[in-house]
Amino acid sequence: MIKIIEDNVEFKNHLEQMITKDGTYIDLNVINSEMDEREDRLGLNYAISELNANPDQTLVLYSFEPTQGLYLDNNFMKIMARPNSYFIRLPFSKEHLDLEMDTPKFHNAALEIASRMEYNSNLRSKLLHDHHYSPNEVIATVKKEFGFTGSDTEVIQQLIGYDAHVVEAKGTLPGVFVDVEGTLLQDGKINLPVVSMMIAYSKTKPVSIWTGGDREEMTKKIGSQLEDACRGFSSEKLIYSRIPVLSKQTFEGYEPEIVLDDLSQGQFEEDYNMIPKQYVKI
Repeated sequence: MIKIIEDNVEFKNHLEQMITKDGTYIDLNVINSEMDEREDRLGLNYAISELNANPDQTLVLYSFEPTQGLYLDNNFMKIMARPNSYFIRLPFSKEHLDLEMDTPKFHNAALEIASRMEYNSNLRSKLLHDHHYSPNEVIATVKKEFGFTGSDTEVIQQLIGYDAHVVEAKGTLPGVFVDVEGTLLQDGKINLPVVSMMIAYSKTKPVSIWTGGDREEMTKKIGSQLEDACRGFSSEKLIYSRIPVLSKQTFEGYEPEIVLDDLSQGQFEEDYNMIPKQYVKI
């Protein structure tokens, strides 16, 4: 079954002629009324609603927005962690769309963990703020979302002491994790041999970029450079849409499967309190 959520009738008709693979296709920047803005990314709300109704369905999001910046959006992270969620940047051809969906994609556990931790941390802050204004409603939400029990005072104290990093179960972190400064970027330029390695790994594992610095800043630094570099590898360029930029600090205590970094392994383990299963020094 093919379902298209798109407010532009002409483009929707175009997609109906182009699409042959089952799935729900959603314009990330769809609008419903004159009050809506394209920047609201209402398509993410549609996507989450679709997944609530059918968690196993194939989702294809599309937009003119640059891919890497979208990974700073928690809802986009959550959706794209799935092996059957795809993103394709406009404009695209039928061949480009088919290639994206025919190229194997894998569940990205790190992206899912980062999304969950960010969501819980943001929700904690919001609930602590709202408690002053609607305590009964907040207590009910805290019990439902976090599973805390006890008196109202005890529940709030548990919320105050809640730390998403501490409560998250640690263990092996599947996938490949590529450092930014000194590894993927050298002297401000993309390291093409590392990109080639990332593409090779992506055939069998999820690949993520991570940084010990500011995630948003590093996303901007990588930006179009990585997209251009991936284009240079012909049909393999589609890896770009599948690589989030994450924070190393999120995964303290985990055991990442494969790490690419310019630090010595000992220095990496000391700095980030992680012990990789396999370490590739660049």
